[in-house]
Amino acid sequence: MPNDRQVRLKPPPPQQPAYEVGYSKPPAITLFKPGRSGNPKGRPKGARNKVPALNEERLKTIVLEEAYRTIKVSEGRRQVTIPMAKAVVRTLAVNAARGQLGS
Repeated sequence: MPNDRQVRLKPPPPQQPAYEVGYSKPPAITLFKPGRSGNPKGRPKGARNKVPALNEERLKTIVLEEAYRTIKVSEGRRQVTIPMAKAVVRTLAVNAARGQLGS
């Protein structure tokens, strides 16, 4: 009869634990397959450096509409209705006469 100390049982082979779904462990069915990208179409070439196209005529129209929009301005005790462009030029001239060039 062999000595019990000499006979050793081999430990059972390590079993892989079941894949658990939890924090930062999404279900295996939703993971990307190996070799597949999460964004198959990807970013178009030049999209990072592209500046949105601006129609010059449309911008010109917007600027002219705003420049000639009438606003009410207090002049002494009464209010006068003048175009926005005229009010801006008037404000610049008054500030320059006062010596406030930064405003």
